[in-house]
Amino acid sequence: MGSKRGPFFVMKTLFFTFVLFLGLSCDKAKPVSEVTIEEKYALEYFFSKLRKGDDTHALEILNQILTKEDIPALNKSTLSQLKPWGINKEFLERKHYTKSDLFSIKQSLFFNDLAYQFSRNQSSDGLVNYLYREVRERLSKRSGQKDQSAFPIQIWRRGFGLCDRQSWVMCELAYQAGAEAYIIYFRDPETLVSHHTICEVNYKGKSYVIDPLYGKFIEGRKFSDLKDKEIESIWKEYPRLHNDHHKAVTFIPIMAHDFTPRVQAFGELCLQVLKQKAPRIGEAPEQRLIQREMDKQEDLRIWDYPLRLWVSTSAYKEEFNK
Repeated sequence: MGSKRGPFFVMKTLFFTFVLFLGLSCDKAKPVSEVTIEEKYALEYFFSKLRKGDDTHALEILNQILTKEDIPALNKSTLSQLKPWGINKEFLERKHYTKSDLFSIKQSLFFNDLAYQFSRNQSSDGLVNYLYREVRERLSKRSGQKDQSAFPIQIWRRGFGLCDRQSWVMCELAYQAGAEAYIIYFRDPETLVSHHTICEVNYKGKSYVIDPLYGKFIEGRKFSDLKDKEIESIWKEYPRLHNDHHKAVTFIPIMAHDFTPRVQAFGELCLQVLKQKAPRIGEAPEQRLIQREMDKQEDLRIWDYPLRLWVSTSAYKEEFNK
């Protein structure tokens, strides 16, 4: 999705910390592939403000690091793809950052920090199981409370959630740890109503089927590999699920912001500057779709729940007067 100039955007070459405090303007610009130490400091300064909860200054910094000239136009196919979910055209095309963008960035940073913390003393072979146990420990203690729709960072902080909420948290944590993660709906073969949600994680060439709510962890298998007898054995306490895997659907959980060129530009900047330490954000949804090694019978889709949830938030409604 590069512009005619090559990369997504152009980075300023002067010290942005001095720009912020002294009001200096930048005379030159250079490709992100030639990122300087000053630009690295600017991005790290942005993240430090974000971690401290200083959203006002973080937003000012971000809008100086990436200006509207740095952000490419929206792909028209994206607009048509998201129209059924009520995503506003202005939200997708906007070329400056607002606090609603910071929410998505903060969520990615939060789980990236968690993933880094959890992985420090874990081997690659045991990391996914460790993340699963952390999710179980965090979200199972208050399972009796009344649930409400929420994003992963909110679910983690409040400490409880239904099956789809817990699976979404597991996906986000594993995703920030470097895995690919997918939501899976069991669905009644006749009504196509989903009675339960789990997830699948693919990490370093190995697949895991994970059910955080019911405490199931199957290593070395994809969900589509499981036979009828295995399903019945794994979920033996839940007979209503025994036939629901035949019409299961696999979803890729993606935030609405990841469809926008501005957040994709920010994600690419993070990757260029911070390398392996970068939070994963703004990865093109179409790229994530083709990364999935699909079986012939698999039904793979973009998960619509995060999109519907976003347009229902007060932040979205206030921004677009809905």
